[in-house]
Amino acid sequence: MKFKTVKSTFVVGCGHSGTSLLIRILGEHSQIYAIPNETSIFFKKQKFLIFLKKQNLGEISKQLDYFDKLTMTRGKTVWIEKTPRHVYHINLIFKIRPEAKVIGITRDPRDVACSIKDRGLTFEAGILRWIKDNTALLKNKRENMLIVRLEDIIKHPKKNVEKILDFLELPYENLLNFYLHPVDWYAQKVAVEKPADGIGTKNHRLLRNWQINQPMFKTTQRYTTDMTDKDKEIFATYAKEIDVLANQLGYYLE
Repeated sequence: MKFKTVKSTFVVGCGHSGTSLLIRILGEHSQIYAIPNETSIFFKKQKFLIFLKKQNLGEISKQLDYFDKLTMTRGKTVWIEKTPRHVYHINLIFKIRPEAKVIGITRDPRDVACSIKDRGLTFEAGILRWIKDNTALLKNKRENMLIVRLEDIIKHPKKNVEKILDFLELPYENLLNFYLHPVDWYAQKVAVEKPADGIGTKNHRLLRNWQINQPMFKTTQRYTTDMTDKDKEIFATYAKEIDVLANQLGYYLE
């Protein structure tokens, strides 16, 4: 059974670009049910298949209908799901839910790569992921999509939250005090202190849980202090490819 009064929204983008912060903020709205975990429902169904069979599309639809039901039982009208890698399944999202809305969030590639390096991967791996994920985002851009920059949300939070809510056809509410209402989305309990690092699944989940319960940070320019000379050399290697994408997303990198 499909609950037609419920609207569905998906947050996608390159990982470490602020997807968790965005859904955390929006989850404070009185009409929004934020699904607390990344579902990866589109990604999982295609993991070992070249083409989706009809029955798999049906299974995905059933899961989305379940989100509708959860939303209605909470007395809300919109649900939002966040899985960054769903950026590769935007066409599938609109195939199953033509009326859905998609929000893509972006971030300076240098910050993304520094954050991914903190996870235990390499700076180069972060740069390559930024290129690949944002290429997919721009390739699949369409009318029912809104692309926002993390930097804009940080610099002008009220203005950009209002813009997003307008896109979702929801009335404006002050959502910026979200951190006053702790949640345990990624861990079984709210992390009171910041974990030492985010390496490993358990530590990463604890770190993410701690992060989404903190006030919004003042700046995102961690690359100014975190990039090593080696990182700068790697960045220069991919500069031309990065610049083409960055300019399309409104970034003009020094």
